[in-house]
Amino acid sequence: MNECLKNKTIRAISIVALILFATGASVALLGSACSAREADLKIKGLKVSIWPEYDDPRVLVIYRGEFENGPSFPAWVNFYIPPDAEINGAGIATPDGQLLWQEHKIVQEDSRKVLSINISSPTFFLEYYYNPFKGGALKSFEQKIENKYPIDVMLVEVQKPLKAEGFALTPESNDSYADPGGFTYFKYNFQNLKAQSSVKLIVAYKKE
Repeated sequence: MNECLKNKTIRAISIVALILFATGASVALLGSACSAREADLKIKGLKVSIWPEYDDPRVLVIYRGEFENGPSFPAWVNFYIPPDAEINGAGIATPDGQLLWQEHKIVQEDSRKVLSINISSPTFFLEYYYNPFKGGALKSFEQKIENKYPIDVMLVEVQKPLKAEGFALTPESNDSYADPGGFTYFKYNFQNLKAQSSVKLIVAYKKE
């Protein structure tokens, strides 16, 4: 190979290496920026409704919440869900109460299943069904609410199934109310929850 051709080849290899390095650096910076933005998110208020055997033999779980307002949106936000969860809806809630589906996907994070939603505003919702029951009239399950973000206030509401007997919650709830449809709801209030914290409730009852 003559000297001129050799120099051109070396320059071409150097340019390709520089492009690959720049591309890799850009991807790394983008990933860091996304992680940093998610780390800055905080939920101002969240209501979690747990409705066993409401309109389905499984448990319906409903999230309604709002992130602290800021320049972070649109953004992908993430919520831990059970392994067998079937998504019933995910997106944003408008000021007039409409629920608008947004782009969402299910991803795996270590051993946990995560619902990732691309929300365009701070108010959000998600709903899913899952089946913690093993069959038979005696029903018992542990509802674990894992929080990826810090939360100022989280309200949890458990609906007693119609015709359920011996309904019990652990820990016990000191606040309940009934609606015109005959359902009774038991409420909990949690405040100043840290990121990656969790709340556990055990629900037990008998229903033929």
